[in-house]
Amino acid sequence: MLSNGRLCGSSGGKPVRRERREHRNRSAKNAENRETGPQKTQKHRTSLSAYDFHSNPQRGRVCSLSFYVRLVTDVSIQDFFHPAAAVDGPALATRARQRLAASLTRFAPAPTGRLHIGHVVNAVFVWGLTRAIGGRVLLRIEDHDRQRCRPEFEEALLDDLDWLGFEPDVFPTAAFRRGLCDGRQSDRDAVYRQTLEPLIAASLVYACDCTRRQMDSAAYSGRCRARGLPLADGVGWRVRMDAGLERFDDVRLGPQSQTPADQCGDVLIRDRVGNWTYQWSAATDDTLQSISVVIRGEDLLASTGRQIALARLLGRSAPATFLHHPLVVKSPTQKVSKSDGDTGIGDLRAAGWTAERVIGHAAWLAGLQPIDTFLEPSELPRLFSR
Repeated sequence: MLSNGRLCGSSGGKPVRRERREHRNRSAKNAENRETGPQKTQKHRTSLSAYDFHSNPQRGRVCSLSFYVRLVTDVSIQDFFHPAAAVDGPALATRARQRLAASLTRFAPAPTGRLHIGHVVNAVFVWGLTRAIGGRVLLRIEDHDRQRCRPEFEEALLDDLDWLGFEPDVFPTAAFRRGLCDGRQSDRDAVYRQTLEPLIAASLVYACDCTRRQMDSAAYSGRCRARGLPLADGVGWRVRMDAGLERFDDVRLGPQSQTPADQCGDVLIRDRVGNWTYQWSAATDDTLQSISVVIRGEDLLASTGRQIALARLLGRSAPATFLHHPLVVKSPTQKVSKSDGDTGIGDLRAAGWTAERVIGHAAWLAGLQPIDTFLEPSELPRLFSR
């Protein structure tokens, strides 16, 4: 049986060691094939051409990887996802350590679906780097979008984290199961309202009734700035973004500069149905919870400048340190996504994967280890150490 990512039984863990050894052999062979060109049987070619990245006519979306794993059980999912270029983990840890006397980061999934391998890649960076520099991890459930988030997805998310063995230092999974929790954004409506009051008093917040059709570019034009609409339900709330350049030094990507006023215009912080937006809730929580390092995927790089600006309005004197890591992709232009029906960690578990195999595979996909081999959470810091 499976327990905390280990195969338990009278054999004392020998099946896991045997699976590790067999998996390492397959991984080495796959690495050699990637250099010389993979030689697959016609059966494998047929399976891949029929199901790899193709539409499922019954669901009208990309086929679930769980179906792929069941169909082609002897083909590694290395053939499905594309690993990132090699990442120098120790160099990242050195740069982070130079900037931080003490560190608190967060793992912040949204319960809009099941955790997938992309989330585990993020967890590998979050727990691995943070433990390597002696920091702590806070668990945050970003369920600010009440229409898309589901309690059953949160419960599955907590179960997956427990099974994988990722243990938060602040807001452990048990804290969420007990009920109200400051790590859950849907429990923090009063906090978001209270922190907004000084900005409202300074005339930095206004109501907006513009529809998507009325916005002819990605950057909001400021049409409602001077209309004096009441801040009420049924309209969006925006914070003024004055012209200015935001500079920050990403731990992995180096010096960055962004102009939020040109990128997005005045930031929407609450939508017309009453949901606090990602930009506002993340900036507020990172400020009030004293998050010192934000570790997340490259797809959120463009949000950094506006979140730094919002944090400054909230009274943060110095911004957090940011690290944006590579994404797991299915093709050069398509990242892994819950909305595409990509496999959940529960699907891999049901297909016989151990937690160690999932974590090791995620580290390989992230470019943190050259061979796809098993890893426990306690082994992750070595990926960021010389």
